[in-house]
Amino acid sequence: MIIIYMLFLALLFFIQYKVAKMFEAIAFDKGYDKKAHPFALCFWLGIIGYIYVAAMPKLTATDIQERTYRNAEETYRRAVKIMKEGDEYNSAEVYKDAIKLFNTITNHKDTNELIAYCERKIQELK
Repeated sequence: MIIIYMLFLALLFFIQYKVAKMFEAIAFDKGYDKKAHPFALCFWLGIIGYIYVAAMPKLTATDIQERTYRNAEETYRRAVKIMKEGDEYNSAEVYKDAIKLFNTITNHKDTNELIAYCERKIQELK
């Protein structure tokens, strides 16, 4: 009898997982990303999470552009901070980390120039 209950419980978790994944896809279609945590909300909160995702307004192109710009700006600030640490510690590894971040946001502000700066510093440190 316990095995039947365990199988039933496993089936319920599987169904909950599949439905939560479907609602996650709905949230992505509305323009939201993983930062909204639609899967976790739906999986752990069940019907409340489904209602929450269903009630999310569809983001307009402007909303998505603003969010993308804010994310790029945040990444830019982190990369500049890391680059300044490279200046402070004279570490090629730190410059490489900054380059990795800058490469995720190419054509944002002066990232190409800062990538070139980091590459020059890495060459100087060799």
